[in-house]
Amino acid sequence: MTEYRLDGAIPVEHYGPWPFDFTVCDCTQEIEYRSTDCCANEEGWKDATLMIDTDPPFFNSFTVTINGISVTVDADVDDLCSGVNRVEFYKDSSATPSHVDTSGPPWTYTFIGSNPPPNTIQAIAYDTAGNSAASPVINPQSQPQQQSSQQNMLPLFFRTL
Repeated sequence: MTEYRLDGAIPVEHYGPWPFDFTVCDCTQEIEYRSTDCCANEEGWKDATLMIDTDPPFFNSFTVTINGISVTVDADVDDLCSGVNRVEFYKDSSATPSHVDTSGPPWTYTFIGSNPPPNTIQAIAYDTAGNSAASPVINPQSQPQQQSSQQNMLPLFFRTL
């Protein structure tokens, strides 16, 4: 017989061969288990952590700052389960990212010497489980150009929980 419990709940007895079915929730759960043989020898409780993440990360905001010939893109990205692993920044519909940020947050990249600025900019965020989410595609050329040394912050996408 094997007993198991999820997240410290009351143990459930299981008789028969593995595998056995149980339901787990998205994110992290602790499973504890122990077995008793036919001679009543009982092992101590063992544990394992299950991490199941099927939800992609999400963009809280995606902004562009135009400052002369540089374009800075900031992606405020979260993931509620496994965490954000990286954000890739793309320009002009390229299949290869211009920059991969693995050190954020903040998740940011500056396209320097872009005159004119890129036609399109997009970010794709990946969580640790491999799920991904794409920002909207934006066109910085359609944004008003800066007329002074102040930066022009343009919010492009917001998601509230």
